[in-house]
Amino acid sequence: MNPNYKREAKAFLAKRLKDYNKKIIKVKRKRKAVKVAFVLCISLLIVSSTVCASLTALIPPVAISALTTNGALTAAVSLTFNLKDKKNKT
Repeated sequence: MNPNYKREAKAFLAKRLKDYNKKIIKVKRKRKAVKVAFVLCISLLIVSSTVCASLTALIPPVAISALTTNGALTAAVSLTFNLKDKKNKT
C-alpha cells in the first residue's frame, strides 16, 4: 500500500471539488440568463398587450394585429422557458 495515499486522495478530492464548483457556477450563470430572458419576455408581453388594449380606437387594424402577434410570440417563448425549467427540475 502506498504511504502517500491519504495525500493523493486528498489532492484528488480537492481537484474534483474544484471541477464541480466550476460546473455549479456555469449552471447558475445559465439559469440567471434564462430568468432574465423570461422576465423580459413577460414584460414585453404585458407592454404590448397594454398598448394594444389602450389604443384600439386610435391605431389602424394592421398595427393591432401586429401587436397581438407580438404578444402571442412572446407568450409562446415564455411558455417554452417555463416548460424547459420544469423538465430540468425532474
